Amino acid sequence: MSLPDPSTAPIERIILQTPLIKIGTLRCAVDHASFRHPGPTENYVLVFARSCVYVRRADGAKFVSDPSIVAFWNRNLDYFRDPLSPEGAQSDWYAIDHGVVLDAARSVDPAVEATHDASCVGRRSPPAA
Repeated sequence: MSLPDPSTAPIERIILQTPLIKIGTLRCAVDHASFRHPGPTENYVLVFARSCVYVRRADGAKFVSDPSIVAFWNRNLDYFRDPLSPEGAQSDWYAIDHGVVLDAARSVDPAVEATHDASCVGRRSPPAA
């Protein structure tokens, strides 16, 4: 019997899933195959970081993700990570249904659906690091 390879072990765990929200955890070691380039986000998601990582989004935005901030990610955003703490990327996250996000954005900006890309709302970048 061989031991599982930690560099390819599952890194996310779904805690709760309903039609409107999904709650999960991420625990990704620095040496995991998905650490540097996890691929595009699948959902609109609030991320509560539990460790420190440097994030570079494909659109050029850069920031440090750490426990002092909550990041809101639009779906389908590609990004890259660089380690800042030895534990790698650790976070708790809340994925939110597109319709719920659109309703919330519409309450602030009624013209949100008229933007060039209605699949992405709130295109504000976090402050540059």
